[in-house]
Amino acid sequence: MNVARFLWDEATKWRRPGLDTLIHYVTSACNAACDHCYFLDRLNAKDDLKKDETFGVIHRLGRLRALLVAGGEPFICRHLDDVLIAYHRIGVRVAQIPTMAFHGDRMRKTIDRALTECPDLHLTVNVSLDGFEDFHDANRKIPGLWRRAIGNLRMLLEMRKDHPRLRVCVVSVMMPQTLGQLRQFGEFIRHGIAPDLHILEVLRAKDFGPYDRGEIEGLRDYWISLTRAYYHTPTNGSRHLYRGVLAPFVSRFAVQNLRIAFDNFLDGAAWPAPCQAGRRIAVLYPEGDLAACELRGRITNVKAHDYNVVAAMTAPLFQAEVAAIDGGRTCFCTHGCFIPPAIRYSQQAILRAMV
Repeated sequence: MNVARFLWDEATKWRRPGLDTLIHYVTSACNAACDHCYFLDRLNAKDDLKKDETFGVIHRLGRLRALLVAGGEPFICRHLDDVLIAYHRIGVRVAQIPTMAFHGDRMRKTIDRALTECPDLHLTVNVSLDGFEDFHDANRKIPGLWRRAIGNLRMLLEMRKDHPRLRVCVVSVMMPQTLGQLRQFGEFIRHGIAPDLHILEVLRAKDFGPYDRGEIEGLRDYWISLTRAYYHTPTNGSRHLYRGVLAPFVSRFAVQNLRIAFDNFLDGAAWPAPCQAGRRIAVLYPEGDLAACELRGRITNVKAHDYNVVAAMTAPLFQAEVAAIDGGRTCFCTHGCFIPPAIRYSQQAILRAMV
């Protein structure tokens, strides 16, 4: 991303009211059955929005800055490339796609077309790896998935040579079953794979079960040092984005997000910025249901609002949900998709990340 564009986006975002980021579940289809998946009982539904309905939603959004794709397994969606192109046409310049990296050919074709036809799009692909091979395959219920995912991850890293706006990351979830291997796994990914970043998602404490506080604190400190190491040694996929004066700031921003998640996990600490759920960020599910946050209930369906997300968000029912969230003053979590928007729209939190 051009530094001038980044600074312009930061300077002008305060003057753009309304939705900034959308989490769009483009499909419910998935060929895995991960034990930790909160969406497990809704996978492979028969009522996903049709292709023309999906594009009707996108065209009515107006202008959007960022897109977080979700699923299901997003690359099962055969029109994912068209979805990315359509979002780019309404202003999206930053998009992220999570994947278990099973469908290598679809990944390559989708990414190649999207980045070729969208000259301003910066795309991050987050490959989910739960841990080492035995646990990963057992947890996802797909024998041989780990080796396949590692192979496709290396393919994605090679694609950065032709697509400098492609960023490839690994995402792992802190689970009771993986606590004992996450440090070793972090070292393996860092030195054996060398992605642009290795992200650790932190489950909420109430979903985690009993744990040793010292072990969690040790993992936190290790992952903070690991995160700094990634940002202080730019890779092929991040050098263009985080070079020069931006590198230290982005590193501190990422570390701050990680600290917030761990502070909430360990102590139920409030975020240092109001949650933007239902304000600047919202969730669109495969069948058209709309929610302020993935950790809260579904409020309405876009079909009842002529496929208009903005109209649905301004309706009284949705606004009552936003009021119940209370800006995050009484609703705290460790959700890695919602912490960054909260920080981005808090001048005080931004200043804390800069110093």
